Amino acid sequence: GISDPVPDEFDAKKDTYSDIIRDLLKPLHISPGRVTCLVSVKPAVTNFYSGFHGGAIAAVAEAVSMACARTLVAKDKELFLGELSISYLSSATKNEEVIVDASVVRSGRNLSVIALEWKLKKTGRLVYTARATFYHTPTAVAKLYLLMGLVFRRDMNTKMAKPSGAFSSTAIISEDFPPQHLNQVVCFLHRVGISDPIPDRCNTKDYHSALIHGILKPLHIRKGRVTCLVSVKPAVAVIFRCLFSSFFVSTFAFHFVMNVQNIRGGFHGGAIAAVAETVSIACARTVLAEDKEIFLGELSISYLSAAPKNAELIGEGSVVKSGRNLSVIAVDFKLKETQQLAYTARATFYHTPIAKL
Repeated sequence: GISDPVPDEFDAKKDTYSDIIRDLLKPLHISPGRVTCLVSVKPAVTNFYSGFHGGAIAAVAEAVSMACARTLVAKDKELFLGELSISYLSSATKNEEVIVDASVVRSGRNLSVIALEWKLKKTGRLVYTARATFYHTPTAVAKLYLLMGLVFRRDMNTKMAKPSGAFSSTAIISEDFPPQHLNQVVCFLHRVGISDPIPDRCNTKDYHSALIHGILKPLHIRKGRVTCLVSVKPAVAVIFRCLFSSFFVSTFAFHFVMNVQNIRGGFHGGAIAAVAETVSIACARTVLAEDKEIFLGELSISYLSAAPKNAELIGEGSVVKSGRNLSVIAVDFKLKETQQLAYTARATFYHTPIAKL
């Protein structure tokens, strides 16, 4: 479906990509340095083989790891994804449920490292592992809000209640969790729409891929190398909204005295992973026999810079190694206008299912 146009109803709405991640996640346990979620493999995020789409896995990994980092990072720091590495050990199929357990490996002054493990709920089998590195930076806007007094605060005379709605039925919150960090995590989870229902139009098989089809245009194809033009459509740009309010702790409900939006449009981290996977598969196919099936084993992405909405990127995939049992592909993404390197990726494909190796 490469170069198929993105449908108008998707292309017109900013951050449509994030809509299909909603309702997949339900928090189970939140404690300092650890977040556990239940992930449902809905039809919208399945691929041609009815398995969990590689790009959607990356998008979920980004969201859960950021929530985990937020349990320890001060509220005057913003987080920027620097690197995401995923190992695809097996596959979760349509309608299966997966337990994602994220834990902080390291949290320092300038960066946080988060490790994730994905296990099938039914059997406990490990299917994916991931590691995310976030860089910290002070947020001038957050400091302004601190001065204005529009930050979350705990009523010292009131015992903190457990969150209502989706959280009350699914999440267990550690008793020793500092309230200021809990507020940050909950704000983040609400902001990304966790547990919001997927719109009916989105809940169809391989809907995830439909958003990727229209942003890729092949430019050059030869043995061992594929070059594509990637357009950052509004559908795959991220919208960040930070909502600051007075906070009613007793009911854990938001009462908005003032809404402040901090909006930055950039290429969605999960969409970058989906594009990298697609370009890598196309590149690997230039050197492999038609009767060879390939299975994504590992995908590692470095986020060096950002591509804003409506920018164009040149994605160049090249074969690093291709042998009897595996192929390794490197992909560089550069801004078309400036030739600045924005992202790099490396994908490892096995020519036989990993379980059989």
